Amino acid sequence: MIKKICLGGVLTLVGVIGPIGSQAQLEMIHVQNVGMPRFFFEVAGAAADSLDRSRLYISVKVSNDELQYLKVEDHFEAKYDVDLIVLDRNGNQVKSKSCRQRSIVKTYEQTNSNELMNHFMTQLDLPPGKYEVICKLTDVDSKKTVTRSKKVTLQDFSTSGINISDILFVEDEQFQLSSSQQTSPLNIKSSGKIMKQLFAYFEIYNSRPANSYKISYNIRDFRNRKVNKDKKITVARTGFRTKVFLPIPTQKLSTAQYRLEVSVADANQKKKKSRVFQLRGLHVPVFITNIDQAIDQLRYIANKKDIEKIRKAPKGQKGKYFQEFWKHMDPTPGTPVNELMEEYYRRVEVANREFSRFRAGWKTDMGMIYIIFGAPDDVERQPYNIFSNPYSARQVYAYEIWYYYDIQRRFIFADFQGFGDYSLVNPVEIYERY
Repeated sequence: MIKKICLGGVLTLVGVIGPIGSQAQLEMIHVQNVGMPRFFFEVAGAAADSLDRSRLYISVKVSNDELQYLKVEDHFEAKYDVDLIVLDRNGNQVKSKSCRQRSIVKTYEQTNSNELMNHFMTQLDLPPGKYEVICKLTDVDSKKTVTRSKKVTLQDFSTSGINISDILFVEDEQFQLSSSQQTSPLNIKSSGKIMKQLFAYFEIYNSRPANSYKISYNIRDFRNRKVNKDKKITVARTGFRTKVFLPIPTQKLSTAQYRLEVSVADANQKKKKSRVFQLRGLHVPVFITNIDQAIDQLRYIANKKDIEKIRKAPKGQKGKYFQEFWKHMDPTPGTPVNELMEEYYRRVEVANREFSRFRAGWKTDMGMIYIIFGAPDDVERQPYNIFSNPYSARQVYAYEIWYYYDIQRRFIFADFQGFGDYSLVNPVEIYERY
């Protein structure tokens, strides 16, 4: 994985001109997390064995290339710690759990794979209510740590009538919630023809008598358009708890984010449930959530002709054209990972996280400079500058200067409106000295 790379030389070759005028946050809190282990972290609620409790499922998934492996005799081994803290709605800690995980592979190539994933799942029984789950993943050997959090509402599944658990996505129709080996977080990675069948798993709870349930479901894309016709099935009731597996037609879905909508009804009542999930293709970075957006985001590394060629690819070929573009720019074509592609979209994600306001962070001036040149070596900030105005003849309410010492550059961003709306003052600096 490339941790420090300047894309400016590539830009000179393709002649890309970035946008001027943007919005940005004043602080880059998470920039130092670039290069840290990235992991998928999902939570879901279901009924516990005791009716006065709900069961919180926590699922963690990290790819091999995000961990540091060491050679141990005839294999390679990585270790990572998962630390979990659950806070109630008042911020008080109610549960905690820690576990060390090991990942063992046979070859060096497997240590760099973003296709091989490590799974960890655990469960905690809690009273129904609103919680925040904090998950910290630490690579034991590199000592790098990343912390993420998610909020979850655990239903009271003891109420009369139909209740539905949260939806989980699994690859085995024999899946049991008590098993920790067969679950997948909601970010599912599609590997084309070699992928196993994907199922949406949920449980129906009902203390009232019923012979069966009528279930209908559909999938919508990020534009809220249905991508398939409503499917309908009938499932026999098997007591208070009825387990349901719905096949997901992944072969017909491209790299994108989707929402599964489920409706469950008996003779007296109907309930609905939905869950967002993400599909991505083989050798596509985990940071790409939509192929059309990923194509738009090529603007800093590709010319308009290349972008239009990918956009107008024949039906079903857009992903192939996208991969072919990046294949020509792969710095290590003999390996399964395209380091330049991975780093580019990692920076896009950071830009979106740090600089999004009225528009996506990757479209802003700060986002553009971050994507092209990476994190600055030093940042000079003046957030309250109403009386001084050193870099512009216009009124400047605040400014930032980003310094890149290795390439002898500095980029000046000014807020001319006083609303945190930063514009790049010296855009010509992007193209000079190449």
